[in-house]
Amino acid sequence: MRTEISIFSNLSGAKRLRRLFSGIALLMGLSWHLAWAANAPSTDAGSPLGSTQMSEAALMGVLYDLKQTAEHKPGVRDTNDYDRTIAKFIMNDWDESVLNKFYRISEPFYTTQVFVPMIGDRLAPKAFGVENRIKDGFWVIHYKGQVIPPSDGRYRFAGYAHATMMVAINGRLVLNGCRFDINAVQPDFPLRSVQKSSDAQAGAPAADHCLTFGPWVELKHAKPIDIDILFGNRKAAELCAFLLVQKEGETYPTDPVTHFPILPLFQVAPYYGPLPQDKWSTRCQANVMIWKCLQ
Repeated sequence: MRTEISIFSNLSGAKRLRRLFSGIALLMGLSWHLAWAANAPSTDAGSPLGSTQMSEAALMGVLYDLKQTAEHKPGVRDTNDYDRTIAKFIMNDWDESVLNKFYRISEPFYTTQVFVPMIGDRLAPKAFGVENRIKDGFWVIHYKGQVIPPSDGRYRFAGYAHATMMVAINGRLVLNGCRFDINAVQPDFPLRSVQKSSDAQAGAPAADHCLTFGPWVELKHAKPIDIDILFGNRKAAELCAFLLVQKEGETYPTDPVTHFPILPLFQVAPYYGPLPQDKWSTRCQANVMIWKCLQ
């Protein structure tokens, strides 16, 4: 039986997004990762995780360090506490007051896609240009914006992150692509992430795990939607994040090895750079399905 969610209610006004991430940097294999680690770019130029460049059409994000409060007192200190904080934020309708009690970077970040092949989490603060203000581990970034799908139809998101990946449409959770099982600390959490490749919602291989498919969602081209994307990491370990999208009834190339469809990257702007397809990444297509991000 198919799961379908109705989301045509409580739409917020258009949001002015001012800066561009010309595409989360697509890393070209492990050698690229190591070279980047030695010479991380400034956030003005873009990094694997976000940019401070101006744009009229990008998702805007806020970075939170859950290890410390807004007053620089001790915050989250273990994975269960981190998981409970994420669950509370999501189950309270993405209420930013849940995260605002933690230290947040005052400068916003901007992105047009989420595609981060595996890197070490110790690189994340440097990628954001905040290595002098936060340490690695126990952080999240919340991207949001208002978007329009390319056409009417039923869509579903496929994603994965080591360790945190959540997506909501108009406040309704439509993807839990976390590496960990958040239901272990919050049994009534609305969506489960894939824990085994044999799970019914499991998708194609993605770095050290596999994609999770969310439920189908009916969308209209004439009805803008609010989208929220949350990704981050727990312990100071490996980090990756991928967000793809599928439209029902569309035909996509099939991977000859895994037999899964090669899905489009979720994008709000074109990307013409490298798209690694190695073991640190996941197979996908760029510039097949461009969503419009409103100002």
